[in-house]
Amino acid sequence: MNGTRKPVHLAVYDTLADWETGHATAHLARAGYTVRTVAPTTAPVTSIGGLRVQPDLALADLRPEDSSLLVLPGADLWDTGDDLAPFARTARAFLAAAASPSPPSAAPPPGSPARACSTTAGTPAPSPSTWPPPVTRAASGTWRPTPSPTAA
Repeated sequence: MNGTRKPVHLAVYDTLADWETGHATAHLARAGYTVRTVAPTTAPVTSIGGLRVQPDLALADLRPEDSSLLVLPGADLWDTGDDLAPFARTARAFLAAAASPSPPSAAPPPGSPARACSTTAGTPAPSPSTWPPPVTRAASGTWRPTPSPTAA
């Protein structure tokens, strides 16, 4: 790992869509970031494609301040229950950490993935209460944004 850059954490879990993260992790590694895997526990997980991954870290041990970025790939488990809810909660903690003011020594360096996630063209990051946006599953089986309630 580059001495000044915090690692990027790639979430891995059973039924992980292993093809989704290859370009991103390769780019980050070439840019000098160490990519570490994080799973529900340190027990091996198996992707949809049968790739067996030995995680570097258990999710309970991951803290936003120790990471540049958390990558959450797709997985069948996102659609089948609450097994991955702890990852969604951790993602909200990452968003809250990126959106909250922090002392200069704790702020992500300019151009870092965490900084890129916290703002887009000067627009503040969404608050943890608005991201991820609420979604509902349509009858067709696809996920769609939940319409926001309108004032009557």
